[in-house]
Amino acid sequence: MERMLRKNPIVSLLVKAVLVSFIVSSILLLITSALMMNSNMSASVVSALVIVTYMISNFLSGFIMGKGMEHKKYLWGLASGGIYFVVLFLISLVAMGVKDFSIFHTIRTMLICALSGMVGGMLS
Repeated sequence: MERMLRKNPIVSLLVKAVLVSFIVSSILLLITSALMMNSNMSASVVSALVIVTYMISNFLSGFIMGKGMEHKKYLWGLASGGIYFVVLFLISLVAMGVKDFSIFHTIRTMLICALSGMVGGMLS
């Protein structure tokens, strides 16, 4: 794995961008959970904060990819958002199982991740 990352700078940049997005997501979700514990937030506010977390973290991921690439920055941002979603989806499958999935929420999350990554790449 390490050899592959050294030989292919695009893969290395993509891994870095996705890792940054998960670190930012973790920090923002910790802040959200602290706010939930110290206030009486409604479920809709929590849902909105989670969506904003996805948007910010994937925007940063796409921005990192766009800064590192010369051409088709929007596609690299889209790719970083897509990879983020796939990893998030697999983690959710393992944690919750298949029975708790809503196809609407899954597609909405996929679109949010992919589009915010693409916008980050476009604006880089």
